[in-house]
Amino acid sequence: MSDAYAADWVRHVASISTVIGSPRRFVADGQRWVVVELVTGGARAPCLVFMCDYAIRRVSGYPAGWEVLSDEDLFAASWGR
Repeated sequence: MSDAYAADWVRHVASISTVIGSPRRFVADGQRWVVVELVTGGARAPCLVFMCDYAIRRVSGYPAGWEVLSDEDLFAASWGR
């Protein structure tokens, strides 16, 4: 995923929800990922949204301190619910 595409995606997400903190970029499973913590309309709790060239994942149950997880542990968290 190009940095320009990732930046456009984050701007779009920010236009329809509340972004908490800064997006994080990491590489896992041979793909470049962007993850952002946000609150969507009507949601009671924040979620993480992960995006790469072929997938978007929304995770509501994720570990506190996700920002400092290793790339591998953050990628594992992307499979949460």
